[in-house]
Amino acid sequence: MAYTIEKGMWRAVFAVPNEIIDTHLKMLGDVPLRVLLALLRYDGGLEIPAISAITGKPETLVREALEALVSAGVIAGQEPPAPALTYVQEPEPKIPEPSGERKITTLSSERRKLTRGEIGELAAVDENIGWLLQESQAVLGKTLNFVATETITALYSYYGMKPDIILMVLQYCAGMEKTSISYIEKVASSWYEKEIETHEQAEAEIQRLKQAASDESRIKSAFGIYDRNLVSSERKFIHTWINDYGFDIPMIVLAFERAVEVKGRLSFSYINGILANWHKNGIRTPGGAFSDMQKPREKQKAAQPAKESSYDLGELEQRLNQGAF
Repeated sequence: MAYTIEKGMWRAVFAVPNEIIDTHLKMLGDVPLRVLLALLRYDGGLEIPAISAITGKPETLVREALEALVSAGVIAGQEPPAPALTYVQEPEPKIPEPSGERKITTLSSERRKLTRGEIGELAAVDENIGWLLQESQAVLGKTLNFVATETITALYSYYGMKPDIILMVLQYCAGMEKTSISYIEKVASSWYEKEIETHEQAEAEIQRLKQAASDESRIKSAFGIYDRNLVSSERKFIHTWINDYGFDIPMIVLAFERAVEVKGRLSFSYINGILANWHKNGIRTPGGAFSDMQKPREKQKAAQPAKESSYDLGELEQRLNQGAF
């Protein structure tokens, strides 16, 4: 069945640029597409309340859609004029120059955020930024809001992370179904601090992260943890047991069972004490662990005082020599 447009609708039309269909349509969500059509229909110049009324979407979603369209370079944003100030304002820091070199020793939440205008200026002198943002949308499967656009731009232009490494961060996060920009920035920060700069290093880190997630899942199941996520300190314990001590899951489960036997409950710190002792004493097998767990019982038995005799044997011998009996 072929579909056609009702001819009566052609009495009044407006133009849609080819590039919107050829480049941006597949990446535009429902709200950004509605907002874009409204702007095209009225040739721009609409305020957010009017766009909200036309599209039937809340102003908050309209605002996010406008930011996404500006970030994608589909429309031009207009910053509101700055209010009059009664004091001398400090000069703005210079726009960071895009570079492939590492600039900052660690990601900082206190860095000055880039404005839309600065992102636009950076993109005008470095085509990698526009390409990176477009590819980021494709990887994440959604239109970038301004916060995501600013963060990804900063990873490249401020911290000097390579575009392909940033995209590998995004691909890993998308594969984990964790696409919030805060989680993405956390992973990127970890990679940055580890100076991961090549595909080989990134692939190795992804495999390490996936293995760590698998180990954590298996240990959670063995420990009977089903209703919550592990906290940071628990993850550190697991990392120590597997990567520093070199224990496999069965040995960790043995330590868990011993801890429950003694403490009557799950205790990561007590399990850690058992495994630290086994590591120190070179105990690597379940047999060795079983022997080690028997030692406290044997020591306790040996430490129990011998049952005292009803008689003083020395006194008894003396009395026998004296003919007392």
